Amino acid sequence: MKTPKRITDSLNKKQAYIDAGRDKLEKSVIRMQERLLKDLLSDIIPELEVENGHIKDSTKNYRVLSGLDKIYKNFTAISESVIGSQIITVTSGLNDIGSGYFKMILSGNMPSRFEKVISATIDKMNLRIGIKEGSVVKGGFIDSLIKDPAAATSIKNYASKSVTAQIESKEFIKGLSKMVTGDEKAGLLERQYQGYAYDLYQQYDRAYNNSLATEFEMRY
Repeated sequence: MKTPKRITDSLNKKQAYIDAGRDKLEKSVIRMQERLLKDLLSDIIPELEVENGHIKDSTKNYRVLSGLDKIYKNFTAISESVIGSQIITVTSGLNDIGSGYFKMILSGNMPSRFEKVISATIDKMNLRIGIKEGSVVKGGFIDSLIKDPAAATSIKNYASKSVTAQIESKEFIKGLSKMVTGDEKAGLLERQYQGYAYDLYQQYDRAYNNSLATEFEMRY
């Protein structure tokens, strides 16, 4: 049986919304990568002791590197504001699209408990990804993703090895830039988000629809 046009249009509209949300998230991650590099260069480089163009293997420089944790913590707070709020907005839009879709296909057979089931499903899905009452939940999926220490650890390891090896400051900046923002390959945050976040909306929508279909005892 041919799928009614109104349903096909609704599904196409939803997929376009998901694709647009993913594209926007990718661009935001790239901008945040650039912001992280800017913060590192402005807060760390001027403080390093350099002699004849080479970074000194000195106590002061190791003390400077100890400030990387604070820089990254401040950065993740900004990331949560930018990326966290963006994810909340898109998933909220998916909830609205999903609710409209089920209202359309149930039409005259609308269960009396429809709004209650929708509300309960949204709450469950939001808690699953770490959202509650329009905010990111501390320790939830989104919060943990944004605050993943892997990127900070990579930066600290590179910086520490560079000081120990007393490499040229220009080479240090070049290497740090390549590590954080990428070159021909993806940068630190891009790789961090590629594993989970870029498919988040598709997975959220699928789980949301499956949950509603189960609640409404739909077979297809």
